Amino acid sequence: MSLTDFLQFAASSGVGGVVVALANHFLTKRKTSAEIDKLNADTELTKAQARQITNSLNDLSDKVGYKLPDVAHSTETTIYTSADSDRFDFRLLNVDNAEGELTVRSGVLSISRANTAGTTQIWLEKYKYGEPAELRKLLPKNENISGTRKLRVSCEIKAVGGEHTILFIIKGEKAPLGEHMATKRERITQDEWMPIEAYFQVSPGQNCFFRIDDRSVSKPGSSVQIRNLVLAEKKS
Repeated sequence: MSLTDFLQFAASSGVGGVVVALANHFLTKRKTSAEIDKLNADTELTKAQARQITNSLNDLSDKVGYKLPDVAHSTETTIYTSADSDRFDFRLLNVDNAEGELTVRSGVLSISRANTAGTTQIWLEKYKYGEPAELRKLLPKNENISGTRKLRVSCEIKAVGGEHTILFIIKGEKAPLGEHMATKRERITQDEWMPIEAYFQVSPGQNCFFRIDDRSVSKPGSSVQIRNLVLAEKKS
């Protein structure tokens, strides 16, 4: 017998208003509980949507003043690409007891870590720049640029055997320790290629370097791999 049939039977048989009242209370309570569950679900959905919007806006803030979405990179000059790179294009520096090594094969950079301490720094020392383009050891200042110098870094990256924190850094020549012109930080957690883009606006009035830092390594013996690495500058 359904609850509705029971109520009709109770009313017709004279069981009394107490049973009917209790049954109505049960129905109301069950309905209220369902409404509360729906409200909680709607609240969580709203929070998730708000977080997604916030993350999208934060990512967009890096790009403001550089390029509009989906615009081809025809307005850029490529300064470096790993497509034709080798180990001689980089200088490796282990800091604060870090034990790291770099290999470059078929355009893929692999930073291997024997321990979890400190930071392994990878300094790019091959920049194709100027008119006509020349190979240089650093990115030279260009005071002909009006306003800020606009740089873009893109690549695909994955971690193997443990998590790594990667920093893409624009570092001024002779700048003090810890002082950077611009920084992009990413925590790499998966053994699957993940695309990354970073947009930097820096002063054109000083020589600078592009550097990759590997730090906060979760497990010794792990590595982080980078492919399709490109450093480009927006044409003024």
